[in-house]
Amino acid sequence: MRKLNIFATFLLTFVLFSCSNSENSNGSGQSQNVVTFTSNSVAKTVTNFQAQKSENTLVITAITSDGYGLEINFNKFGDLNKVSAYSLMGTESHTTYINFTSNYFTFNLTSIDESNKIVKGNFSGRLYEDENDLTSPFVTVSGNFDVVYTEVTPAVPNLECYAKIAGQDWYSTKGYQNNGFSANDFIMQNLSDDDVLISMGFNSTNNGPGVYNFTPSSTTNFVRFSKFNTTTLEYDLYNCTGSMTVVSKTPALVGYIIDVNYSLTAVNPANPSQSIQITNGHYKAYYSW
Repeated sequence: MRKLNIFATFLLTFVLFSCSNSENSNGSGQSQNVVTFTSNSVAKTVTNFQAQKSENTLVITAITSDGYGLEINFNKFGDLNKVSAYSLMGTESHTTYINFTSNYFTFNLTSIDESNKIVKGNFSGRLYEDENDLTSPFVTVSGNFDVVYTEVTPAVPNLECYAKIAGQDWYSTKGYQNNGFSANDFIMQNLSDDDVLISMGFNSTNNGPGVYNFTPSSTTNFVRFSKFNTTTLEYDLYNCTGSMTVVSKTPALVGYIIDVNYSLTAVNPANPSQSIQITNGHYKAYYSW
């Protein structure tokens, strides 16, 4: 079973029918304050839009004159969560493919000016009726944004899944929760727009503060590293050995906020000479189980 992840619950709450009215020039420290959008080569007229930033996450929402909505969700490092286009009447909705999104959709964060709160970028590609199915009906979209954003304070700060993968910063932008190996186990699946999947497995009754060592045979309280295979459209699991330290587990609403540090070595089973070091991992998220 797949459950909607957690990150979006606390990060941002958006009101669609809002339009920012700032400087209307493109000089230094200023923005054109515009969102453009085409669907199947038909230009849409954007009548209202809003841009918000909460910690590292930005979301731009826009409304068109013919009753469509557009959402662009990404982080300040240029990693895409998703682009969605939908009818305000609820009759149709299309979203970027959830896995290895950057391989199937083009998104460019041109610049972000955090002093003047201006963000610019562009996007193009297919949005699918089913975000998990590349064969589902799709629309082709493109667009640009050059907007002033407002800062939003998150209800719970510092929610993230971060690590250094082979020395490079990696930030999850999206994910979901599903079942583990037993009735008391669950797995938090964390993705960015690349081919990496980091899975955090927990036992719901035994995941309090402490150190949990894991091996490839561990069935709970583990971290796993996988890479998306564009031929099979599945994730190839690596053999992972390492440890997670649960720093804290705090009740929240009907679930918990869990704060974890982790590190591991991931070995490609198809090529044992290929070993990847994942270090400085930090995971803080809400879950209910």
